[in-house]
Order: sequence, then structure tokens, then C-alpha cells
Amino acid sequence: MDDRAAAPHVISVASLIPALLLSRPMEIAMNEELKDHVTNTNVWMRLLFMALFGVVYAVSRFVLLAVVVAQFLWLLFTGSTNERLLSFGGQLATFVYQILRYLTFNTDARPYPFADWPDNTALIPEVVEEAAADEAWDDASEESAEEAVIVEAESETGIEAEEENSNKDKS
Repeated sequence: MDDRAAAPHVISVASLIPALLLSRPMEIAMNEELKDHVTNTNVWMRLLFMALFGVVYAVSRFVLLAVVVAQFLWLLFTGSTNERLLSFGGQLATFVYQILRYLTFNTDARPYPFADWPDNTALIPEVVEEAAADEAWDDASEESAEEAVIVEAESETGIEAEEENSNKDKS
């Protein structure tokens, strides 16, 4: 009676042995891949720079807030904005944007001091110009597609032939 109870258990273990033998090389490969990822110095350097830029981001938020308050006070007392503060505010906003792109893995380019300090050009006009260029390209593509549809429709309906016949009759 004990042999019968043990037999199904042995059979199920025996059926698992080939599966275990086949999965072992895959486990080894996955462990090697994991080991490669964990020991990759670039990943750990990225973490170090992310921590550094996280601190810089926290400080830059307060500096940006100070620029905002100073610009408001300048406007309040003089009636116009301060060009130097305006320029610095734009540069600082661009710098913060670059930090956030780096921290969120949207770029591998490290911000200042590993790159040049951002210039005074605002990011929004660049984005608008890029969007306008893309839109112009899309519009041109749509117009050429519409012209192709019109030509195809005219040829299918025979409008071209009728126009040619009417032009010959007029001549």
C-alpha cells in the first residue's frame, strides 16, 4: 500500500527532472545577465549623478523661487521687468528642465557643469518652431495626398476626358 502512494509521487518528480535540467542553463544565463547589469559601472555612475543632480534640483527650485519673487517686486516698484533677472530666470528654468530630463531618463546628456550653461533662448519658442515645422510638413503631405485623391477621382469619373473634349470644342 505504501508503494502505491509513493509511486505517483516519484513519477511526478521524475517528470520534472527534464524540465529542471532544461531550465538550469536559462537560469544561469539570466543570472549572468543580472550580474552584468548589477556590476555595470555606468549604471552606478548614473545613480551617483542622479543623486547629485537631485540635490542641485532641490537647491535650484529655491533659487528659481527667489528669482520669481525678485522679478515680481521689481515689476511692482518699477513698472517693468528686469532684463537681467529675465535672462537668468530663463537660463535657470532651462537648466532645471535639463536636470529633470536627465533624472527621468529622457536623455543621457548631463546638464551643466558637464555641458554648457543654457543660453538665454527660451525652450517654448523652440518647441513651437519644431511643432510648426512638423505641422507644415504634415499640411504639405495632406495637400499632396488630397491632390492625388482628386486626380484619381477625376480619372475614375472621366472628368478629365470631358474637360479635354470641351477644350477642343472651344478651339
